[in-house]
Amino acid sequence: MCATNAQKALGAFYTDEKIARFLVGWAVRSSSERILDPCFGGAVFLETALELLSRLGNGESARVTGVELEAAAYDRASRLLAGAPRTLEPDLILGDFFSIAPRLERLFTAVVGNPPFVRYQKFSGEGRRMALSLARASGVELSRLSSSWAPFIIASVQCLKAGGRLAMVVPAEICHAAYARPVLGFLLRSFRSVTLLTFRERPFSHLSQDTMLLLADDRQWPNPRAAGGLDLKLLDVSSAEALALLDPIDPGGAASAEPLDCTGLLSGETRFVTQYMPLSTRHLYSEISTAKGVTRLGTLAGVGIGYVTGANSFFHLDRRLMEEFSIPSSCTLRAVTRSAHLRGLTYRGQDWGEDWGRGERSRLLYLPEDLADLPPGVRTYLARGESRGVAHTYKCRVRKPWYRVPHVFQPDAILTYMSGTSPRLVANEAGVVVPNTLHALRVSPDAPETRWLALSFQSSLSQLSAEIEGHSMGGGLLKMEPQEAERVLLCHPARAGEVADDVEALLRSDRLDEARGIVDRFLLIEHLGLSRRECHLLSDGTRQLRERRLKRGRGRKLESCAGG
Repeated sequence: MCATNAQKALGAFYTDEKIARFLVGWAVRSSSERILDPCFGGAVFLETALELLSRLGNGESARVTGVELEAAAYDRASRLLAGAPRTLEPDLILGDFFSIAPRLERLFTAVVGNPPFVRYQKFSGEGRRMALSLARASGVELSRLSSSWAPFIIASVQCLKAGGRLAMVVPAEICHAAYARPVLGFLLRSFRSVTLLTFRERPFSHLSQDTMLLLADDRQWPNPRAAGGLDLKLLDVSSAEALALLDPIDPGGAASAEPLDCTGLLSGETRFVTQYMPLSTRHLYSEISTAKGVTRLGTLAGVGIGYVTGANSFFHLDRRLMEEFSIPSSCTLRAVTRSAHLRGLTYRGQDWGEDWGRGERSRLLYLPEDLADLPPGVRTYLARGESRGVAHTYKCRVRKPWYRVPHVFQPDAILTYMSGTSPRLVANEAGVVVPNTLHALRVSPDAPETRWLALSFQSSLSQLSAEIEGHSMGGGLLKMEPQEAERVLLCHPARAGEVADDVEALLRSDRLDEARGIVDRFLLIEHLGLSRRECHLLSDGTRQLRERRLKRGRGRKLESCAGG
């Protein structure tokens, strides 16, 4: 299903019937359930709940309630549900769940649904204020980076009676985003047990948002559970179709659902993705992370985003535009804009020249403050931008003048922000600048040479660490935010020059496995003292996580996302 602009604005992405049937089937245990869908959208949860209660006999106290913010969705659902003959009619409420939730506290035995996934940038106004206030009243202080689903889950929990169950679609951010940790902690303290159900094949193939299913059983009122009794399990299934094969009441079972390290997840020390690796690899990685000779990237370099133009297609110039408007090179800076251009351990002047010669937009229009008079061609080009509305885009309209891009500098090294097969770190020998589609690194004065950082980043240890510290996007891309990148482990040898040239040549020939083999022998075996078997465990762990990520991304193009 393709989402409309209105759906995107509201974070409304409707749920597959197979998932709705599973969640409702797990949450509804008797004919007398009182069920709430706090954001019913296409009404698939409401319809499924009504059908199940009808089969169970519609107990005297049975009730199905739905809340919906969007009037058009409310009207569609009203017509849909009114057309089916049944003895139990749903209670439908049109309005903002955050304003309605206080009236619904402790009324329901089950809450099911798919909360809106609205990013914090668009989650604003009175609705956001109410949402954060509700979360705060529940003892959860959410950061300004919180998306709408986070307070939505908290408000939903408060609508449950003692012993009630929560069954919802949630973003995978619940297990890796720092802002989501208080939400996970609240869930673990509020229920006897929590199970997270993940898929090896993505259930929502049309979304860039990665998702999982949340099953929270036995609401604990009035006091949250003590921290010592947290119960969190992981169940990994092949696909949404496989849900039909699970026990609807105990889908994990004693054998297949694996207990998770709650303390480590809540502190951020344990990354959720490690649960998909063999136990032997997990133990080895944990031991190496504290070994002498191993450090974090952040101890050697600061990682930050590149400049933000507000309109990359305008500010990034190719040869044709430069010639058409007679824009002098003195009004531009050399730039690299895409991960695909980072080929070896270094990005050289020759690399930039080849990109420029192929017609890439490899120059940034850069007009520093001390430039007194704009050349005629630049003035003409800026006038065209104004006529096309560039000056009124968000980032441009808050700048004075609108065309002067701030925070532009030449980084010591460049790191891919979103990666398909594997992330790449390269030394910036060409002296280019980079936009926010890439990360810009400032290397510490006491760090080894920048080319060494690039070499060490190619080891199986660092590649596995990148898969662990980063997080998978819905399309299979590996995304690393600056703080995540700074946590990547590096081996810290005395020198690296004797193998760097060979590794450079192999990487530029796309012989990645051979290059990694050389780096592993030099860094992990000779310098760190690992065995070949241990190196294999690391490389195999990388392969397992990468293949899982890429498999889940099939059907979507893997490329660096456009910024601006």
